[in-house]
Amino acid sequence: MLKKEFVDMMKNDEELQELIRKVYAITGQLKDISFRIGANYTYEEWKEQLRRIIKEHEGAENLKEREKAWREEPVKFKKLTPEEIEELKKQGRI
Repeated sequence: MLKKEFVDMMKNDEELQELIRKVYAITGQLKDISFRIGANYTYEEWKEQLRRIIKEHEGAENLKEREKAWREEPVKFKKLTPEEIEELKKQGRI
């Protein structure tokens, strides 16, 4: 069982409470926000894990937005000038 001081520390840690709210909103699973007694990590490592879940989710959201933009706005190609073609040939790229 957790000591009362530890439980109070967790309740009074505003950053932790915000991390828990965000992770629960992302995953919807209590197992992702639960501190496990006897687990092989510290309080700070637990908070870092919550931050990592949020960061990964935000990264995935950004990727989805970029992919949507790529689909809606295809890349516009320009015709190379003879000078550009010659430079690429010198570099061995074509």
